[in-house]
Amino acid sequence: MPRFIDKLSDVSSIYIHDGRFHFDEILACAFLRIAGCIAPIIRTRSLPEDEHALYVDVGGKYDGERCFDHHQEKAPERTEYYTLEKEITKTPYCAAGQIWSRLGPELAEQYLPALPAEQKRFFSTVDQKLVMPTDYDDNGVEWKRSGEELTLSEIVTSGNSADLNDSQKQNEAFFRTLKAVVALVEGYVCSTAAELCGEKCVRECFENAYRVGMDYVQLTEEAKAPWRKILVEDDDLWQKSARFKAVVSAPSAQGTWSISMLPLSRTERFTNRYSLPPHLKERFPEFIFIHPNGFMGVLASMANLRAILDQLTPAAPRDPR
Repeated sequence: MPRFIDKLSDVSSIYIHDGRFHFDEILACAFLRIAGCIAPIIRTRSLPEDEHALYVDVGGKYDGERCFDHHQEKAPERTEYYTLEKEITKTPYCAAGQIWSRLGPELAEQYLPALPAEQKRFFSTVDQKLVMPTDYDDNGVEWKRSGEELTLSEIVTSGNSADLNDSQKQNEAFFRTLKAVVALVEGYVCSTAAELCGEKCVRECFENAYRVGMDYVQLTEEAKAPWRKILVEDDDLWQKSARFKAVVSAPSAQGTWSISMLPLSRTERFTNRYSLPPHLKERFPEFIFIHPNGFMGVLASMANLRAILDQLTPAAPRDPR
C-alpha cells in the first residue's frame, strides 16, 4: 500500500477555508510543504469535487486520505495525552493534528532512517510540544498546559544550522530564519496598529446598537479590532452587552458575513450566551457554515437575519462579572 507521503506528489490542489486564517491550517499546510507537497493552496469555501485534491480545515469531512476537517460531529478525537492523560480534558484533533497523525510517522522515517528506535520519540516530541497545543487552541477546549509547549523563541532558535562549524550553512540558516521572522513581526506590528485604530470603531458599534435597542451588533468595515477582547476587558461594555445575542461582521470581499455569538463568560473559551444549533443550516440555506460548537457561522445573505436571531435561546446563565 502506498505511503501517504508518497501520494503527495499527485495532489492537484490543497483547499483551505478563506477569511481569517489560524495557526491550525497554517501548520497543516507547513507539514504538507515539509513533506514535499508543492500543490497550489486555494483559500475558498466553494469546494469542487476533485479526487486528486486535499481538503484541509474545510469541507466537514475526515477520511485520513483527502479530507482533513474537524468542523463536524464525531470528528476524530486525540488519542494520546502523554503524562497529562488522567487529568486533562479530551479534545478532537484539529486539521493540523489530523495531518500530523497521518504524516508524522512517515516523516519520522524520513528524518531518522537509521534510527528506528528514535522515530517514535521524534513523532511524540513534535506531537506533544507543537501539535497537541494547537488541537486544544483551535477547538477552543480549556486545558491544563504542561509547560512543554514550544515558544516563539525556541522555534526561532531551532532555525540554526545543524552544523554550526560550517559558516556558509549557518549564514544561510540565519538569513532564512530572519526572512520568516521579519514577515511575522511586521505582521504583528501592522496588526497592532490596525487594532488600535479600529478599537474606537468597535466601541461605537456596540454603543450604537445599545442606544437604539438592537439585540445584535453590526460591525462596520473600520471596526477591525478584536471585539471579544475589548468586550471582556471593559466592565461597562460587558454589562451593556447582556442584551445582545450576536455580533455580525462587515461583508467580506466574497460577499459573506460572519455571525458570532456573544461570550457567556469573560474567561472561558468558545462558550456562548447564545448558540447556533446545526439544524439552522437546513432551515436557512444561506448558512455556508456553522461551527459545531455553535459559537459562529458564515452567511451568504443577511435577508433572514431577523428570523435566525429569533431562533436563538440562551445556552446557559451569563457570568455577570
